[in-house]
Amino acid sequence: MRSMEGTPVFYLEDNMSLTQEGLDMMVDTGAWTEETIEAMGGREALLSNNIASDQIQIYQLKNGKIYVYTGHHHGDSTDNKEHRQLMPVLVLHQIQKI
Repeated sequence: MRSMEGTPVFYLEDNMSLTQEGLDMMVDTGAWTEETIEAMGGREALLSNNIASDQIQIYQLKNGKIYVYTGHHHGDSTDNKEHRQLMPVLVLHQIQKI
């Protein structure tokens, strides 16, 4: 856990890709219907065009509420990782001041 201006901040990095199980979960939770999936080209099309992306997530606890900021990027090991990590933090900092 980290803090920003005295407020606790959880910072996570992850890799996201769409799977058959993910599609099933979207239908099971009611977020999507099978009709929604078909309108996007169907399960096979979604899975065959699946591009994994690295995710950055920041969870901030403030005034009894949790704020979630997420972002993703597509890149390789030559990218400036520190820059990718800094951008969501700068966005979070700017949002706090609004």
